[in-house]
Amino acid sequence: MSDAAASAVALRNLKPWVYKTDITKFFDEINRETLKDVIRRKVRHRSLHNMLIDAASREISEPNKSRAAKVKKLGVMKNCGVRQGMPLSPFFSNLFLHEFDRAVENARLSMVRYADDLIVLCSSHDECLDVDSFCRNALDKRGLKIPPISETGKTQVYAPSQTAEFLGLGLIPDGKKYKLDLTTEQKEKIRRRILQFSSVTYLADNRVNIFNFGRKLDGVIAGYLGSYSCCASFNDLEKTLDGLRSKVTRTLFKDTFNIDISALSPPGLAFLCIPD
Repeated sequence: MSDAAASAVALRNLKPWVYKTDITKFFDEINRETLKDVIRRKVRHRSLHNMLIDAASREISEPNKSRAAKVKKLGVMKNCGVRQGMPLSPFFSNLFLHEFDRAVENARLSMVRYADDLIVLCSSHDECLDVDSFCRNALDKRGLKIPPISETGKTQVYAPSQTAEFLGLGLIPDGKKYKLDLTTEQKEKIRRRILQFSSVTYLADNRVNIFNFGRKLDGVIAGYLGSYSCCASFNDLEKTLDGLRSKVTRTLFKDTFNIDISALSPPGLAFLCIPD
C-alpha cells in the first residue's frame, strides 16, 4: 500500500491534477464465472486451478441468525463475489482487472491502482473528466461501476492546490512539490482503532484475552507503522502510537482491575509496557 501511495505522489509531482475513485462494491460484485475463466487462462500451472477456484468460491460462515442478518445487510450474496480479507483476494482482484489494466496502459494513463482504489494523475481538469469517461466505459465491460463525481463522494477531482486523498494518505502541496502524509481523518481513525483496546467489551467480542492482549495490540501498531513508513511525519506517528499504547494499557488496568498505576514500581510499569 505504501508503495502505491509513494508512486502516486511521485506522479503528482509531474502531473498535479488528480482523478480518484474506487469501484463500487468491487469484491462483492466480481462475477465468479468470469474470474474462473480468467484463472484458467492466466494461471499457467494447471495444478493450481482447482485450488484457486475453490478459494474464490468461499462463503462467509453464518453460525447464527444474527451474523447471517449482518452479512445480508452488508449486501454480501452467496455465489457472487470474492470474500474480501482473504490472503488471495488481492491476487484475484488483479486477475479480474487484468484487461482493465491493459486498457489503461494502452491509453497511456498515469494511473496507480491498489485493488479497487485507483488514482490517475492528469495535466488539466478536462483530462480528469476524460479519464472518468474512460474508466466508466472500461469497467462497464467487466460488469463494474464507479460512483459519480462529487466534492465529498468516492469519485473526486482535485485541483493542484488541493490535498488529494489516496489509501488514507494525503498527496499534500508542499511548495512547488507534493509530499505524502497522513490525513487528519486517517489519524483520527487510527486513534479510535487503538483506543478500542481499552474496552473489555471490545476485547471480549474479538476474543482478546490477558494472554494475547499485548501481541494483538502490538500487531495492529506494527501494521500501521509498516503501512505508513513512507509518510513525511513517520517519526511523529511512532511517538503517537507509543503514547496510545501506554494510554490503552493504563486505562485498561485502572478501570478494569482497579490497579493504581501511580503506585507501581518501575519494574511493574515495565511489565505492563507502561513508560514510567
